[in-house]
Amino acid sequence: MSIYEVILYSCLFAGMAKELRQSPAILYIISILLLIIASMRGLDVGIDTIHYYIDYTYTTNLFISEKGESEYLFTFVTFLFRKYLNYDWYMLFIYTCIIFPVAFVIRKYSSNYLFSLFLYIGCGFYMDSLNIMRQFLATSITFIAFVFLEKDTKVKYLFWPVIIMAFFIHNSSLIVAPLFFMRKLELSKMIMAIAVLVSFFIGFFVNNIVSDMFSSLVGFAGRFDTYLEYTSNEQRNFITNFGMNMVFLFSLWLATPKTKQTIFFKAFFVSMIVFNLVGNMHFMTRLTFYYSIAQIICIPLIVADMSRQYKKERDINIMIKLSIFLFMIVGYSLARFYMKELPFYLPYSFRDLNFAI
Repeated sequence: MSIYEVILYSCLFAGMAKELRQSPAILYIISILLLIIASMRGLDVGIDTIHYYIDYTYTTNLFISEKGESEYLFTFVTFLFRKYLNYDWYMLFIYTCIIFPVAFVIRKYSSNYLFSLFLYIGCGFYMDSLNIMRQFLATSITFIAFVFLEKDTKVKYLFWPVIIMAFFIHNSSLIVAPLFFMRKLELSKMIMAIAVLVSFFIGFFVNNIVSDMFSSLVGFAGRFDTYLEYTSNEQRNFITNFGMNMVFLFSLWLATPKTKQTIFFKAFFVSMIVFNLVGNMHFMTRLTFYYSIAQIICIPLIVADMSRQYKKERDINIMIKLSIFLFMIVGYSLARFYMKELPFYLPYSFRDLNFAI
């Protein structure tokens, strides 16, 4: 059993224990373990790890940026660690900034910390950070921005400085900007369901139209032209794509009005529409991460709401729905973990470390 699986199943089974599921201590202990695994991995773990290392070694001044001319903050941080510290400290810092913002949001809003961590690993957000490190750094930072929108007080304007910071790490993070204007948007479950199903139909059955539309924007995309032009040579799998949509639709059906109105559920909703439209465009699917990470909060909220409802009403139908939902979510997460994520990060190895200053 791999080190990833040990932590994944520990989160799943420990999350079933009432006295453990909302333990801040366990949340941060597991977060530290995830930090160690990610930051101290060998250069052969993940496809892009070695490329990030090479970029790090070549960042010997502030005018060299292999990651884009406008992503100054990432280049500046890389340069500082390259000049004054070393690669080990650099990776430790980067993954602290990737993992602990997520832990903070989980601590603040999740109803089951360990189930959220299970989803974070199983649905690929943690695993993909071992490859797409810089984009997940931006994703974690924008995830904190969700907190300011959820409050919808004057602090909501702090959303913009956080997004700007993320923009200078990875320009694609600007895709989260529309969420600010959606914070008070109220859509019925029927409208949301229809929107997702229509986007699925368009993206799956008439995807050539969508691809042509995006290709026409290549001239305005700068270095992100590969996002708009690249399409997979493989056919989209109808069963897995439809399965992801069913998970969302089932979540929508069971969500209470309060949960449905959270910024996290709205982000989950947007992620499904974006994914449905660009599901065969490889790099474009990475844009969904900024929104889809919200499901690690809203799915546990739905489970908690249904559990409270069952305790109050003792209706066996509620328990049946809850059981089906949990079976679906766990199956969906494990399927993604084993089929889409795990094979790319095995075998795991630690690299030789040198934290001497």
